[in-house]
Amino acid sequence: MSSVSFQDVFGSISPRVPSPGVPARIHLHKDVASYSIGSSDICDIQITGHELVEEYHCTIQYDFETGMATVKDRSGHGGTWLNGTKVSTYAGQTQTLRGEVQLWLGAPILPGSFGFVYKPTILHSPVLEDRYVIQWDMPLGAGASGVVWKARKRLSYGPNAVRRAIKTLHYETGDEQRRAAIINEVEIAKQLSHHPNICSFFEVLEDPSIGQMYVVLELVEGLNLEEYVLRKSRRRPGKGLGTLLLLRSVHFADDGHSCLLWQNILLSLKTGSAPTVKVSDFGLSKRFKEDVLQTVCGTLAYVAPEVAHRHHFKVGYDEGVDGWSIGVIVIFMLTSSSPFIWPRTFVTDLWKQLDERRLNMQQLYSVTSDKDCLDFVNSLLVPEPAARLSVTESLNHAWLSQI
Repeated sequence: MSSVSFQDVFGSISPRVPSPGVPARIHLHKDVASYSIGSSDICDIQITGHELVEEYHCTIQYDFETGMATVKDRSGHGGTWLNGTKVSTYAGQTQTLRGEVQLWLGAPILPGSFGFVYKPTILHSPVLEDRYVIQWDMPLGAGASGVVWKARKRLSYGPNAVRRAIKTLHYETGDEQRRAAIINEVEIAKQLSHHPNICSFFEVLEDPSIGQMYVVLELVEGLNLEEYVLRKSRRRPGKGLGTLLLLRSVHFADDGHSCLLWQNILLSLKTGSAPTVKVSDFGLSKRFKEDVLQTVCGTLAYVAPEVAHRHHFKVGYDEGVDGWSIGVIVIFMLTSSSPFIWPRTFVTDLWKQLDERRLNMQQLYSVTSDKDCLDFVNSLLVPEPAARLSVTESLNHAWLSQI
């Protein structure tokens, strides 16, 4: 990479077979972030003369938050293939590019397809891989702050092997604000690690040469709350889900989670026993006793009204945002669906969508007539934060005393 620094690029692609008009190596720059590939002359990387390459075939994207590159298939028929496996097009899914891979436009065995070799700038970190064997081909999950992988401690084998979850957190060289945010996450994970309903923290490793921190956490074998509810359908909260423990785990010792998502609520499943609730991912947490939050977090399905107000009026918010999230989660647990009606017209401004969404409690009313349950949810889903039931107060609610 003579004139190209690895600090500036996230990878490169090279044609498997030389092709007219296609450079022998194309560096993929971080500041471009997204590259379109296809036969059209408006694509960033144009491939012509190959029957199965469509006008706008796929995109390769770089995420500054996770430091990972992904590919998304946009073809109509032939598909995009990684190492002989077709990239899923279900619900806009993307495939993580980890390590050196064969990237094909069209099925590799068919004439008219075109193949690249993708090589990431950063292949391995001895800081991590001298201690752990990582299953790079199977990420457990990904979010705004990082990607989580399954790992095994080196020199441990078989049923007694020490298995962990490794969360990779990336920061660009010189981005001290991002690095400080990662350190904040690590410190919160350490402080809360002793709670039985929070994923245990073991250690943190850092490789500053590539801007990576690795948080080693307890591996929870099971499902997240969303997967569990959709499989079990209308499972009563508390009966095995431990709603009370969940509330205590996110607000014990005056700490707040502030990014409570059902994907971050994990259930350890063991035959013959009720699931154990574990809360993970403290990427956007703060200690409320130090200040009010001024970070936008969560997804549109959970975000409390004051978060949208923060965007418009630059005001902070406090632990009340978790009360709202818990109200949404309880409805999801009972109905397997979100309680919101979104604007019918296509709105690109996410904050405008928040302003225009409406609560729909009919689905909840159709599955339960329990007055205490309805009062619990309605008390949490109050738009005005000052009038909303706090998480601390909700611990003493009559409905929780029944479960």
